[in-house]
Amino acid sequence: MIKWGYVMACISISGLYNKKSFQFSKRLANELGFKFIDKEILDKVMRDYGYTNFLTLYEKDPGILYKIDTDQELEKEIAFFNQVVIAIAKVNDVIFLGSGINLILHPFSDNLNIRLYASDDFLIDDISKNENISKDLAKDKRKEQKQEEKRFLRGFYGKVYKKRLINDFSCNIEKVDIFWLSEVIKKIIKSLTGEGISVKDVNIHPVLLNNIIEIIEEYK
Repeated sequence: MIKWGYVMACISISGLYNKKSFQFSKRLANELGFKFIDKEILDKVMRDYGYTNFLTLYEKDPGILYKIDTDQELEKEIAFFNQVVIAIAKVNDVIFLGSGINLILHPFSDNLNIRLYASDDFLIDDISKNENISKDLAKDKRKEQKQEEKRFLRGFYGKVYKKRLINDFSCNIEKVDIFWLSEVIKKIIKSLTGEGISVKDVNIHPVLLNNIIEIIEEYK
């Protein structure tokens, strides 16, 4: 679909998965007229194809992708999950919110990877406030999140992974009002060249693609 004077497939937002990033992603999707995709829709697709525990396991230990060499069944699930993400991107004009989506979509020229970040102190305060737990418990939870992220990323890129390799735009939400970002992103996507490999060029089974379209429509 052509909007804003460009041909767009998808935007992926990663780095933070909290109340503020959820609100921002939903708002951006509404302003752009994009479809909002989060874990609920991904989980629905995976479950429809028999992968009932993948998203639960993924949230518990994103480092599962580091184990693919020793678990053929898990490797099969991960390969299918990647196909699901790309198929959703092919639907066109979608915004993903969630860890790891940027890793799958960053090779494509019609995807914009946005990373939101903040200091540990800021995120610990945020966890403590939103989950109504003590600062000590929030600190432990933040430490666990960082360890999971490290395992997850090394599963894709090994020890030399650097975030700057896959993100097109990063923003420190301590310094910038996250809701103001939507105006910036609108300008950024207008300037995308579209040169390179397009997600639209990837072959996806038509039955999977049609099923995904139906599921997305259900969640409107």
